[in-house]
Amino acid sequence: MVTSQPVLWMQSVFSNRCKKPKILIAQGMHPAHESCNMTGDFWLENYKTNQSSNNAHFIAEKVKVINLMLINISRQTAIMATITVVVVAKNEEDKIESCLQHLFWCNEIIIIDNGSNDKTVEICRKYTNNIFSHNKPALIPFLQNIGIQKATKEWVIIIDADVIVTEKARDEIIHKINSGVHDGYYLKHVIFFLGKPLRSPYFGEHNIMKLFKRTKGYFKGEYPHEPITFNGTSIGNIKEKLLHYAHPTIASFLQKMNKYTSEDALKHHEEYGRRYDLFQTFIIPPLSVFHYFFLRKGYLDGMRGFIYSCLLAMYMFVERIKTWEVHMK
Repeated sequence: MVTSQPVLWMQSVFSNRCKKPKILIAQGMHPAHESCNMTGDFWLENYKTNQSSNNAHFIAEKVKVINLMLINISRQTAIMATITVVVVAKNEEDKIESCLQHLFWCNEIIIIDNGSNDKTVEICRKYTNNIFSHNKPALIPFLQNIGIQKATKEWVIIIDADVIVTEKARDEIIHKINSGVHDGYYLKHVIFFLGKPLRSPYFGEHNIMKLFKRTKGYFKGEYPHEPITFNGTSIGNIKEKLLHYAHPTIASFLQKMNKYTSEDALKHHEEYGRRYDLFQTFIIPPLSVFHYFFLRKGYLDGMRGFIYSCLLAMYMFVERIKTWEVHMK
């Protein structure tokens, strides 16, 4: 017979407005907050009608459902200032769940799906109903701006599908948006390459404006790596870094490089009429290897740092010869 411990624990989570619910972190549970309006009656009744069920299966299924409910509760009560997170995704079934599991504290989750043909949308439905499809090819800033336009909360944070917001970063974000000091904040990332974080202080250290009041920023959607157009009065910094699992393999880097360099080349040609430049094509990329590996301290990561430096230089080279290719057509 099933023991009463799991049921009593479930009841303690949802009864008496959950003043200080006991959460089993080891089972992946998220912290609940004081405004829980549910009771344990549903779980007790469900237990009575399922006593013949397999113990492990019964408990596991209930933990999953409780987990999702606590996510919804936490979104509504975790912070004073309200915030929407916008995630653009395409075929991210291997990464999207880890990303969304660390965004439970946001009041609103908006997914802009760019034509996924895997289980990305199915996974996202466990966390939000705000899923919008845009199946035509489009630049990521353009898609992110769609998410901003659909957001309804005071603040917006833009998160890539391969990024995880750590607990420390979450707490700092909540504290600072509640302070009311700034209208926007720069975010920094730790870049993961071949399964490990890059230790060079320069990789991922650049400031990215992706946390701002909804009415203070937007993307024009004209460039692949377009910075946000910000019309606020002041900008602060989030010191705690986000984890960016950008390049698990060399193949994934090359795949992204092929996509982004094509977009970059087309825009460079349209906007600047950039033509074939011998110096920039054949001199700058090799010098960039030296720049990234030695001056930017890529050597701290040994062979991975050298490979990453070479790939960044290759990106520059491919971008320039693709610009030449566009010009020659």
